[in-house]
Amino acid sequence: SSGINAEWPLRPGDMETPKISSTYIAGSVSGLLAGFISGPTELIKCRLQVAGTKSKKKLGNVEVIRHILKTEGINGMRRGLGITVSRELVSSGFYFATYEWMIQWFRGPNKRIDELTSMHMVLAGGISGMLSWGINYPIDVVKSRIQIDGMN
Repeated sequence: SSGINAEWPLRPGDMETPKISSTYIAGSVSGLLAGFISGPTELIKCRLQVAGTKSKKKLGNVEVIRHILKTEGINGMRRGLGITVSRELVSSGFYFATYEWMIQWFRGPNKRIDELTSMHMVLAGGISGMLSWGINYPIDVVKSRIQIDGMN
């Protein structure tokens, strides 16, 4: 016997309800890691959006990357990375913690997680997303300004 409980569904007491603080930390770590990927990709996206309004020539991702490397060097690809990582860290932590809080609120003291409906999940996700972006939108505007700063 490996000691792994392979029975499904889980019995009451098999899993604890996660702490909101633990959920915030887990979400923040995921945001931290995602920020290092989304930073350079959002830099390219912002540059393409601005270039599309100023240029008659259609540009693609490769042209934007080449231009950044030619004019700003390799460090140009990191423009806005710090604020992007910070935004993702706060946003993801807040989103996941809010989602978990709402799920626990919907459950109350007497419902199991499998007794919640799809509508509960949709409401928790939608409201968490709106609150998260409501808080982080000003940071996103600053991030985008930093990323397009210095364009010719």
